[in-house]
Amino acid sequence: MQSNLFNSKSRTYIVVPILPEHKPNWPFVVNVKPSKQNMIDQLRHLNLKQLRAVDISRFDKKLGQLEQSYFLQIKSVLLELFNLKD
Repeated sequence: MQSNLFNSKSRTYIVVPILPEHKPNWPFVVNVKPSKQNMIDQLRHLNLKQLRAVDISRFDKKLGQLEQSYFLQIKSVLLELFNLKD
């Protein structure tokens, strides 16, 4: 969830859980469909209310990458969640 600048300067990653099922109409969720790029196995959702910092030692390899098409939704939810909208 964080930029490459923060990745290079920190011993932690900011992560968001990827949880089972789609959650329609939940304002803090982004629903994700499985694909070859993201390597997600079934319909899931990102619960952006559960952001957390995790030590990088807990990660050994990258499994997949979320498609760019989800980032506008993620940005919108984070702006609302942290009350950063005008």
